[in-house]
Amino acid sequence: MRRNSKSTVFEDTVASAKKNAFRCLSRRDHSTHELAQKLHKKGFSRPIVLKVIDELTTLKLIDDTRFIETWSRFRMTHHHFGPLRLRQELLQKGLPSDDVSAYIQRISNTYRPENEVEKTLLRRYPDLGSLKEKNTCRRAFDFLKRKGHASEVIFKVFKKYGLLK
Repeated sequence: MRRNSKSTVFEDTVASAKKNAFRCLSRRDHSTHELAQKLHKKGFSRPIVLKVIDELTTLKLIDDTRFIETWSRFRMTHHHFGPLRLRQELLQKGLPSDDVSAYIQRISNTYRPENEVEKTLLRRYPDLGSLKEKNTCRRAFDFLKRKGHASEVIFKVFKKYGLLK
């Protein structure tokens, strides 16, 4: 028995760590790194966390490749994020950069950046006439950059709608 950071007594066992991991996974999928961090924060020792992560990986309850795909699909569909923002978020979640790069490269074959930027722009600014004002146009550009879209793609879309002189 040990005390965790909240001064409550808990057992540093594989069963207890698994129970916590299942609780985390019941809410949403997690990357291996992310789940390990959560278990460490709860006070579990490194050997216990590694054993639990290994068991959950063997049971295919955590899978970084699956996580990359589901996380990216959700963020692209519901938040209209571009590849730059996706890459940043996935790397922050502790995923291997080679896997992230491979996934971004794979989706770039089907991803049409101009269409996505246009869709996001029209969703945020249904009246494009308001973008004729310089400050509003700059805010729209910054908004699209924060969403992770490349500057050159944003410029193409702005030129298409005559927003740039």
